[in-house]
Amino acid sequence: MDELFDTVGVQDNETLLVKSNIWELFENGISRLNGIQLKNLVEKAQKGESPETIVDKLNYYGIDSCFHQNILDYLSGFHQATQIIEVEQLDPYFEGVQVATRDDFEKILSDKYTGDWILNPANINSMRVQVASMNNSGRFPRGWYINADIVRIEEVYWGTQKRYRLHFQNAVAIDSGNRNVKFKQMPVTYIKRGGII
Repeated sequence: MDELFDTVGVQDNETLLVKSNIWELFENGISRLNGIQLKNLVEKAQKGESPETIVDKLNYYGIDSCFHQNILDYLSGFHQATQIIEVEQLDPYFEGVQVATRDDFEKILSDKYTGDWILNPANINSMRVQVASMNNSGRFPRGWYINADIVRIEEVYWGTQKRYRLHFQNAVAIDSGNRNVKFKQMPVTYIKRGGII
């Protein structure tokens, strides 16, 4: 948990309060369920069953009604966190070119460029780049992305094949919070407000 706090920037003086709040929610929520009951309710939540159906099940399990809302909130959050999202839905306000990579974000941020991509610069409607992480682990796993302004597009060659390196500035690394990002076969997507080009 401390490592997660470091990643999201929780200050040392706030960690005790945050941990205390999490513990209180746990004690007044899902700790009232045994493992089988919790598994059953998680399955119902993933199927999108109504809160009323889940409350009926909680009543059947003999869970006091004062704990119902915390359990419902947990299941709702769990359901949202496990939903698969398409990679272009990471940021609904982004417009520009999106690339998906397994490259190390720390190196990308340090180098201030990403590449070398097979793309068409004429299709980049807005001079912005979004770099989506395809990594399953590490400091910047799936769900993390970088948004930045493109300052220069450099032609590079791999043998006779022309590719492009995108140099950027004003980079911001963002955690969408969703590790269930679904990627397309093509690692380059041109995104225009209102849809994909």
